[in-house]
Amino acid sequence: MTNDKITNERNIFLFGFFLLLVIGVSFRIMQMTATEEMILTIQSFAIIATLAGKILFIYFVFRLSRFLKQSWWLTILYCVLAPFSLLYLIPFVGLLLGVKQARKNINGYNA
Repeated sequence: MTNDKITNERNIFLFGFFLLLVIGVSFRIMQMTATEEMILTIQSFAIIATLAGKILFIYFVFRLSRFLKQSWWLTILYCVLAPFSLLYLIPFVGLLLGVKQARKNINGYNA
């Protein structure tokens, strides 16, 4: 595990998080400005896109947690919390703290 690998995994994780946010926010804005006929079309597409975004975010949470070699119970807890609104912040913050700790461990070993 090197700083470059940790940075790459963190960037992939952040991409998944921001993808989840963009999908959720953009469909909420479209629903506020749409007519009644458009809302039905937007809602069906929004449900599919939101579901796909949440599944991708669960994958990115699992991937980063396994990369950081965190315990299985913590990985499962993070994956369970990831798809729920506002609860996804728990794995987000927890994994970013894990990245910070992994960097400290690497820099401590290299010093």
